Amino acid sequence: MSLDTIVDSPPDVDASISTDGAPAWFPTADLASAAAALYARETVPEVAGRFADASLFSAAGLSPSARKAVDLGFVPVYTESIAVEGPRWRIEVGPGIVAVRSTDPTRRDRTLERQREDRAKRLDEMVDRMKAGEPEPEPAPTAGIRAWSRKSRSRMVERLAQLDYAPMFVLGGRLAMVTLTYPGEWLSVAPDSATCHKHLLALRRRFERRYDRPMVVVWKREFQRRGAPHYHLMMCPPAGDFRAWLSKAWASIVNHADPTQRARHALAGTGVDYAEGARYRDPKRAAVYFSKHGAFSAKEYQNEAPEEWGDGSVGRFWGLWHLDKAVAAVEVAPDVARTVLRTLRRYSDANGYQISVDRWRKVTTVDRETGEIGFRWRKRRTRVWVRRLRGTAGYLVVNDGPVLASSLARYAAQSTSVRVCRSRAGLGPVGYLP
Repeated sequence: MSLDTIVDSPPDVDASISTDGAPAWFPTADLASAAAALYARETVPEVAGRFADASLFSAAGLSPSARKAVDLGFVPVYTESIAVEGPRWRIEVGPGIVAVRSTDPTRRDRTLERQREDRAKRLDEMVDRMKAGEPEPEPAPTAGIRAWSRKSRSRMVERLAQLDYAPMFVLGGRLAMVTLTYPGEWLSVAPDSATCHKHLLALRRRFERRYDRPMVVVWKREFQRRGAPHYHLMMCPPAGDFRAWLSKAWASIVNHADPTQRARHALAGTGVDYAEGARYRDPKRAAVYFSKHGAFSAKEYQNEAPEEWGDGSVGRFWGLWHLDKAVAAVEVAPDVARTVLRTLRRYSDANGYQISVDRWRKVTTVDRETGEIGFRWRKRRTRVWVRRLRGTAGYLVVNDGPVLASSLARYAAQSTSVRVCRSRAGLGPVGYLP
């Protein structure tokens, strides 16, 4: 089966269905659960009939999808009952993400045991110091947050692709990009990060009192070239006089002491852009486009705290209100996980893109007078392909996670051979047909 067949084949999950008020192009938690359940169905009812004692396959401690399979009389492919020691592989499906991950319970237990031993050792050392009258040593300083790191950007994209956006659309409305800025003389009203965050929380409280509904928002903080912070909010504004109310409420919250600054701030301190919100047509676009505000190298200053705020930590750069993850996970056999991961990697490479990077190359030089051979380094700007999923596990952000996951489930069932697992109880081979 070719990769084109996987992508173009009709999904098992109807992505056109819309529930809980969410648009059809934002898959809901039910679609993610239905797609993940396809992997739990890769079992054979006849295998369960070979064993008289059905209690050997107890559903205790299993994932929801595997527990459902046990209740129906199916033997899960790779669960607590029949797994050998080693990594446990699982497929995770979200509205805009498909992930292959693994955990090793034995290794995790060993790590927890070492941590308990370390805590007991530190406690004994503290008791000995107290008995000897020695002072408590100063804790090691921790690095404060001063910029929006690449790791934090990656976590943000991953989390936005995992969210259930149904609460954002439950009361109707269109997506918009709401912008909150500070006056020209901003340092007196925003002297530090904590004050700015209090302003944002105050706006949330006023919104919920005014409209009698939760403020469902994804927010991100950036900094202008002049150093002033500003916020971007992805939300569905209520109909009516929201623009006028927002301008008045935000100016009142910031409350600049100078009447001129406050009047100007009330006129130009906020923005509601529905054209920008129209770009967020699915979970992938919402995650990627929203995170790109200030993510380009030309605007890297937007991700760094101003010098006026000192050297301390400036806190988080993004957050969520009233939004939860909608990720369904199911344990699978190792060969199923490898098949899905390799297919995801090929799919990512086929839909990849290029970026410009600086490459240094060692160039040989010859002195014309002495004939001495040397070398120098030359920097060259070139374009390279972005490669995803290079390791043994990972995730891929996609436009519709349930559709791709359901296609991958069918492909894995048709491309893998009969799998065999042995239980720790010595029950012999336990497997299922493709």
